[in-house]
Amino acid sequence: MLGLIGQGHFSKVLLVETITSMSSPVKMAMKVVDKKKVDSPDLEKSLRLEEHILETFESKFLARSYGSHSDDDNFYLAMEWAEGGDSYSFIKRSSRRKPLFKQAGESGLRFLLGCVILGLEALHKRGVLYIDLKPENVLLFRDGYAKLADFGLSKDISTVGRTHVQSGSPLYMAP
Repeated sequence: MLGLIGQGHFSKVLLVETITSMSSPVKMAMKVVDKKKVDSPDLEKSLRLEEHILETFESKFLARSYGSHSDDDNFYLAMEWAEGGDSYSFIKRSSRRKPLFKQAGESGLRFLLGCVILGLEALHKRGVLYIDLKPENVLLFRDGYAKLADFGLSKDISTVGRTHVQSGSPLYMAP
């Protein structure tokens, strides 16, 4: 383990590195979910949907999975690591003296928003509703692309066509 990337209510995300004799080390993000906190069937269903999205949806605009594992205490999900962090941290690092979004320019912001829209489109085409859109869940990569991550609150509406769920991060929910 190289360090803690972030921590949520049900999980923490660690920066880890693979060590094999066959290839050079690869850094990745490891989401660790404490099974004691996942005490309801709905939360377990959400974990399975997140795992399904990460492992089967192929899009340049969605975070990619390297695999998952489970033991008696935790559920583990290995994902690609975003070297640029998330867009929330990018905004926080910005200041009046160093306005990072101004440096990116209008075209840079359009590209970032385009990545988000194409990520949402990839999910919606497969009948998945992404409920937790917020700056913390938009990851920035070295190649300049932004990808959506954290699909724990997503809903599969491919069979029902609609949902009446009210969920998401309270700070970003409409009043």
